[in-house]
Parts: sequence; C-alpha cells; structure tokens
Amino acid sequence: MNCDGVLTELKTKAVILQFLIIILVTPLTIAAQELETVISADQITVQPDKSLKAKGNVVILRGDVSIRAAEMTVIEETNKIELQEITEFSDGKSLKLTGENAILSDDLSAGIINAAQVLIEDTLRIRAKGIEIKNGTVHQAESIDRITSCEECEDGLPFWYFTASSATNDVQNKNIIYRDVTLRVRGFPIGYIPFLQLPNPNVDRAGGFLIPGLTITSNLGVGMKLPYFIPIGHSRDLLLTPYISPKTKTIEYRYRQKFSNGDFTIKGALSQDDISNKGIRSYYEASGDFELAYAVKLEIDAGQTNDDTYLDDYSYGSDDDLYTDISLGKIVVNQERLFAGDLNYVRDKKDDSTLEEFFSISGMYKKHLDQNMFPGNLFFEAEVNSALNVADGNKVRRPPSLAATEIRYINDRNLGPVKILGQSFSRLTSFVNSENIESLQEEFTLQFGASSVFSIPLYQEKIASTHQLSPKFMLSYNGQEGSIKGDAFIGEEQLSAGNIYAGKKIASSSESELGFSVSSGFDYRINWNDGRALDFWLAGMWLEDATNNQDQNIQLQPKTTYYISGFNYQSLDALRINGDTMLDNDGQILNANLSSKLKVKDLNLESRYEFIDAQTDERINENLEAINLSTSYTGFKNFNVSAIRRYDLSEDTIANSTSSFGMNFTSGFWNYKFSQAFDRREPEKTTVSAIYNDDCTRVSISLKNDFNRGNVEDSVQSLLVMIQLKPFASFSVPGY
Repeated sequence: MNCDGVLTELKTKAVILQFLIIILVTPLTIAAQELETVISADQITVQPDKSLKAKGNVVILRGDVSIRAAEMTVIEETNKIELQEITEFSDGKSLKLTGENAILSDDLSAGIINAAQVLIEDTLRIRAKGIEIKNGTVHQAESIDRITSCEECEDGLPFWYFTASSATNDVQNKNIIYRDVTLRVRGFPIGYIPFLQLPNPNVDRAGGFLIPGLTITSNLGVGMKLPYFIPIGHSRDLLLTPYISPKTKTIEYRYRQKFSNGDFTIKGALSQDDISNKGIRSYYEASGDFELAYAVKLEIDAGQTNDDTYLDDYSYGSDDDLYTDISLGKIVVNQERLFAGDLNYVRDKKDDSTLEEFFSISGMYKKHLDQNMFPGNLFFEAEVNSALNVADGNKVRRPPSLAATEIRYINDRNLGPVKILGQSFSRLTSFVNSENIESLQEEFTLQFGASSVFSIPLYQEKIASTHQLSPKFMLSYNGQEGSIKGDAFIGEEQLSAGNIYAGKKIASSSESELGFSVSSGFDYRINWNDGRALDFWLAGMWLEDATNNQDQNIQLQPKTTYYISGFNYQSLDALRINGDTMLDNDGQILNANLSSKLKVKDLNLESRYEFIDAQTDERINENLEAINLSTSYTGFKNFNVSAIRRYDLSEDTIANSTSSFGMNFTSGFWNYKFSQAFDRREPEKTTVSAIYNDDCTRVSISLKNDFNRGNVEDSVQSLLVMIQLKPFASFSVPGY
C-alpha cells in the first residue's frame, strides 16, 4: 500500500474517533443515557457551527432501530437529525420504510419523512407524500396515493389499491383510520368511502372494518359486503357484515366463542329484498362441541330458515343442509364393560315438506360377568330406546319404545383340528305403543337360542403361495314367547356372508327364527408372495320356521334354502374385484353385486353392477338392475377430470339420480372448475367457476344453472362475483 493511501485511511479513522468522542462527552449527544447510538459513514465531518454531517452509506443503529441513508446532518440548536435519500428505516419489529428526506428527533422516535413508502408486517404497503413518526411508529400519513397488500406489477401498478387523503394510527384502539378512500383496480376507480377504519396489521384481534367484498348476482345485482369485526375479550368475537345492494337490505352475522371445555359458533343472515314479498327472510346455523363433567359430550348442530328459497337466492347453500340435532352422550369402554348412552333432540324438514321432530333416549350396557361354573365367557347386556314425537299442531306422541335385558354365553375352543364356537342367549324385551299411538299398552317377548359353529381350517404351503380351505357347519335352535302388534320393530332382513353363521339371523327386536336352522359351506383363500390375494366363499342356509308372518316381502322365508356366494381378488396396488350373490333353492337370483377398482398410474376406474329382485324388497315395484361407472384422471400437472354415471339396465336409460361430471384446471394463480350434477329432485345443476388467489387478492367468479323449487321445469341462472382484498389483518379465537 502506498503512503498516500495509508495517510487517507488514518485520517478517516481519526475523524470517526473524533466524532465518537464528541457524541459521548458533549450535550449534543444523540443517544439517551440508556441507549447507545452508533453511526458509520464513508465521510463524517464537524462544521464550524458545530453541526455534524455524514455522507455516503450512512448507517445509524440505536437499539432495534436501524437507518440507512445517503446523507445525515445533526443540528445542535434543535437536537434534530436531517436525513437525505433514506433507503431503509426499520424499527426491528413490524415497520419498514424508505423516503426522500426526513427530520427526526435525536432519539429517532419522532419526526417527519417525506415521499415515504411504508411496509407494515411485510403485508401492508403505503405510499404517501408525508409520514409522521411518533413514539417510534407511524402515527399519521398525508396525501396517500397507494394502500395495498399486493406486489407491484410490471407496469408499476398493483392489481388493487386504495388512495386516501390521510390515515391516522389509533394506537389505543389498535386501528388505522383512513379518510376519503377510493378503491382502484389497475388504477381505475370503482368505489369511494369517506371514512374507513381497519385493524392495525400487526395485531391479531382488533375491532374495525375488514376488507370489503364485491358481489354480482343475476337476481340481486351488484352489491358490496362490508364486514365489521368486534372482538369481545380474548375468547369471543362478533362479525357483522352489511350487504349493500339496490335490491336487498341484508345483514350477515357470525358469533364465535371459545370455552375451556369446547367451542360454539352461530352464523346467519336477515334480509328484506325485492325477490320475495314474504317480509323478513332469515336463516341461521349453529354448531358446538363441549366436554362436560364425567366425560359427557354435548354436540350441537342446528339450523333453520323461514324461506325455502332464501339460501339459494343468496348463494348461502341449500336448505337440505339445515337441520337440528342436539345430543348428550357418554361412552365408557374397557376390558370388562361397555356403556354408550345418548339423549337427542332432532328437528328436520323432509323433502315432502313434512316436519320430523322428536326427543329420543338410547343406551346400551354390556358387562363381562366373572364366573367359574362354565368354561367360556358370560355377558350381561341391557338396552333402552325411546322417544317422543312432536307432531303437527305441537301434539306430543310417544312412538314405539323398548327396554331389553340379555344374558349371552360364548365358548370358543379347539378339539384337535376342529374349531368349535358355541353360543347361547336369552333376551327379555318390553315394548310400549308398538301399534296404537293413542295407547300405552305394554307388550313382552322372550327370545332364546343356542348355536354351534364347526370349522376345520386346512393349510397348504406352495413355492409362490399359501392356500387355506375352511369347511364350516352351523346348527342352531331359536325360540320366542310372546308377540307384539304392528311392524314398527321389524327390520329389513338380509342374508350375507357376515350373518350366515350367526346364531340369530333375523336381527329384528320383535321377530325371531323358530326351531332349527342349518348353515353349511366353505371359505377358500390364496395368498401369493407378490402381494395378490383371492378369497372365495360359498354357503347355504335353511330355516325351519319364523315369527315374521306379516304380508311383506322378506328374504328369509321358512322352509326355503338360500345360497350365497362371493369372491374378492386384490393385487398389491392396481386392481381389486369383488362380488357376491344370493339365490333361492330354485336358482333364482335375489340380489347380486359386482364391483371393481383399477388404478393404472394416474387413471382410476371404478364400476359396480347391482341387481335386486322386487319380490325381496318392498321398497321397489320392479326389479332393479343398474351399473355405476366412475373415472378420474390426474396425470396432467395442472388438470384433472372425473365422471360418475349410473345406467339403469331395467329401463335402458341413464339414471340421473347419481350422475356427475367435473373438471379442474390450474394455471398460475387461477383455478378453473366445471361440474355438472344430477340430483333426484333437480333436473340438472351445472356450475362453472374461476378463482384467482394470490397473497393479496381472491377473486371468485361462478355461473350456476339451478332449478326453481316451485317448478322444477324452470331453470335459474345466477352469476356470482366475489372480490376479497387481503390480508390487512389476521384474526383468531385463542383458547385458554
């Protein structure tokens, strides 16, 4: 290094040392006693008027505050600091800004910054002619030409932004108050608000207006939603959203509360509009989940509307989703006992506009009884099920109710290669009001039975597979004393691989098998070493007699042999096929199912064939035969498609009850969806939507073809446009 360079470096260090001595010993010190201010620059000089100047890469550090600027001047007479070309001003927390010039106090906590650009919480961007700093944060801004949370586009304009004459930071209430606000999209003004109060972005819970949303619908026209958030303590809040439109006067609401043992939310809306002449239209939805004392759970799902078309008109959803179910329940499970109990209130409007409303109580108790008299296990069971119906006209009626006790004995043992499962039971049931709803007559039944299942599992090991054959035989005897009137407790009796070896196959509480019944068959299973597996079963059953003699179609008729057969094949990942069928002794197919699932890379194919003989199911008037097909493909990077079709073979038509088609495509910040669905009550429902979603904006555009509930022949088209400007603030309900 040459001598001139060494001399220059020594002079620079001497000037910096002289400056540091001055700010430490003179009354012109910039730092308060409790904090130290550190300044560095390319050049620092002390002027004859004792003012200090710094030029080139000026850096000021004081506590968490850091400032970078091109020039700095410290004026002794006013204890002020002047800055030029501020490239960074940070409070070390949530505030960052730049500016053309500034005059600050010596402790950097107050002052004016001109031509400033402010960034708060890395989210909110403000550009203003002047910014006032007070107590270390932005207090006020004047002549604001940009307020946004969007990044600037290539042309220098964000997608959306506000302009305002001024903004004031209400520190006490944690709000920012804007005046003379204009909303602009790509610079074009689309709305004006004289006064706007928004929460400060660096707080989680603060009262004030949230970002408004713009909606456009075919029946309500252009409207704006202006939500107002009201925090109530640390665990409650209320959101009120006026819906401003020439065709409606609407207020939406949402109340949330967090408890130490659960949470509760209720939301809804009230409207008066030009669409309906029914006066005030409204709906509400409430949900809650609580864990009370003694591990009792309270669950609340409630909802109701006073107008069946209200939710569809305002795109709030469907009234099919509104029902009320309030339940108190407790479950206790351990090795010795099981208890499950529920107390419910249910209110639901059916498709035919009839109202179903009732109170119900149900409970089950099972306990393993300790005993040394017999090998095996002895269980005690108790069950209760009752309800009160609230009929039209607020008349209370008691529907069928029952209370039952049961003793069950189970013994599972091996005799050499033979496995024997023995069971016996005795069940006493009390029924009330089984037929005549005006009566409280009590009726009793005593059901009893015993059964044994014999099986001989046979195994064979091969090089690439394992085989298991299990012949099975069951003999059972059942009886019943007493009978009841009516068919309220008679269920739909089905025979399947799951109950063909059950001691009692008629699951009804009031009906039973009588005399002997026999079941026999075999199960066969192959497991290959490559992960494939095949199960096949074949069995037959014969009943001597049954109590179920009502004039209705049932599958399990006495003195008749029934056969069931089925299989299940599964490869490691790609293919699964299963099917089952039931036949009578004449070889007539009573029901059949065949389904398959195939996955080849990103292609998923599913199919199901089903057949039900009308003689075995009173719900249908003719044989049901249909094929369900569904497919989906997700192989493209940003595109997937799915379809479901049900083809009615008996009528040779496409059944619209469960048919749908959908596509989904993503490009950049845009997501496009198309869906077409057929509901059993609707001729067709088609929805096309486009959603733009980035860090600062969410735009939702949807076009829906719906139906008129008054006349399903008339379709209704609705357009919905929702613009959400985000995120000025975040909100949450903290727990205890």
